[in-house]
Amino acid sequence: MGPALRLAGAALIVLAASRLGALVAGRFTARRLDLRSLIDALERLETEVVYGATPLPRALGELAKSGPSRVRDLFADVVSRLGAADDLPIAWREALDAFFATSSLAAFDRGALRPLGDVLGRSDRQDQSRHIKATAQKLRQLEAQAALDEDRHARLWRSVGTLGGLAIAIIFL
Repeated sequence: MGPALRLAGAALIVLAASRLGALVAGRFTARRLDLRSLIDALERLETEVVYGATPLPRALGELAKSGPSRVRDLFADVVSRLGAADDLPIAWREALDAFFATSSLAAFDRGALRPLGDVLGRSDRQDQSRHIKATAQKLRQLEAQAALDEDRHARLWRSVGTLGGLAIAIIFL
């Protein structure tokens, strides 16, 4: 095996390992962005329900159409499940499960959102506002923690990927 081929192989190893580290680091950024999108969506939901006096199914439909892009699918899924079952807590729970299967959010993020489905549409607007605000506040706390995790762990994983690739390349050279 010639030196040029070895160098090309080493470069590919470093690039692949660096990319793997960047992918892992990207999950931390994606989680923070998903949490921010959920907070924005809940704030819009509160505005629609409390100040716009919009019926809940229509407010959820508006979020599905023009809400934050990262979470539109969640609200579209809730609306479609609500149309089929006409039971918001079940529709909310099932849509959350489907959304979390494809998002970067952690299990404890779901725990902050799950109780909201049990109270939406079951009380007056002021009580719903209180529950939406409480959920948004929990998500803000999780977002702050996610930002700290992103600062710490994303840089670490990028470095581990690159340095690990370099170490493997040196071993093979």
